[in-house]
Amino acid sequence: RRLRQEGGHGVLAEKILKKFEAGRDYIVDSIRNPAEVEVLRSHADFILINIEADEKVRFKRCCERARENDPVTLEEFIRLENAELRNADQAAQQLLATAELADIVMQNNGSIEDLKKKIDAVLGHLRP
Repeated sequence: RRLRQEGGHGVLAEKILKKFEAGRDYIVDSIRNPAEVEVLRSHADFILINIEADEKVRFKRCCERARENDPVTLEEFIRLENAELRNADQAAQQLLATAELADIVMQNNGSIEDLKKKIDAVLGHLRP
């Protein structure tokens, strides 16, 4: 948030674009602000894929990773997640507004292997 406040809401995407080399493909994850999408869309071949999973699936995965500050109840998980979905502070995470800009929506309620197959299929259609 501090970086967005100081450098503009798209600053993280601007930093990423500086590292791109012509003629190469890149995957950028954790795009969390519509201004980042706007900056990345300046790259001619940019496609935003929103990967979604059901709430209970996301909570189960959160519990399995067991990070120190992760919520331990579904209610707490929902409360924290809702704070990231919408925020009046435009420099904050704006997950819903960002997801609405997606070119492709992909469901991720299965295994990591299932997700990899879906990603490979999408990428196969996108590459010439």
